[in-house]
Amino acid sequence: MDPLDIVYLTGLLDTMRQPNRSGAKTNSAYGANQVPIEQYLSPLPGESPNTAHANLKRKAPETATYREKKRAIDRAYRLRCREKKMKTEQDVVVLTEENNKLKRENEQLKREGVQQLEMVQTQKEEMKVVKNKLCPLKDQLQTQNALVKEFSSPVASRKNNMDLQCENKRLRFQKSLLINKINDNDYLNPVQLQENYTELVQEKKALQVIIDALCEKIKQG
Repeated sequence: MDPLDIVYLTGLLDTMRQPNRSGAKTNSAYGANQVPIEQYLSPLPGESPNTAHANLKRKAPETATYREKKRAIDRAYRLRCREKKMKTEQDVVVLTEENNKLKRENEQLKREGVQQLEMVQTQKEEMKVVKNKLCPLKDQLQTQNALVKEFSSPVASRKNNMDLQCENKRLRFQKSLLINKINDNDYLNPVQLQENYTELVQEKKALQVIIDALCEKIKQG
């Protein structure tokens, strides 16, 4: 039972239990013995005595004070019911707005979740494509590096050997020329010999620079 209904019924019972305050005279005021009316009531067929007494109490005449108090209790009860109804309606409105807000947020989160899943799937597919492209390129690069290494060594070796052979031939030729000049009386001047030697050393350094540059170019090529 609702608490408001309990309060209402309690007040109503208290009103019914109050003595007669209207100032009306009773039978005892005129010297007559007051006999409980319950003695003249006999229960109906199939009705217990307690039920008959209860019916009598419900059918007792109502005084003006009783009616006024009953109306006041009714008004207070209806007021409490209206206040409770208004509060319930306000709570329903607040809860409805909150539920709608939560539903919108849930829908937004669901959409974002679907978008993130689609994005992750797209990135996985792109990474798979890139990986498939990188595997052949990696194999090709390894093959090219192996070929370059294989071909560079003999080429560099032959190039260096050819350059060194040419240099040796040239130096031997210049040496023979110097020997011939030394043996010749016209070229016995020490100063001239020193100049020739310095010139040959400079030429050798220049050739060595050229050789080093060629070797570096072969390595890079």
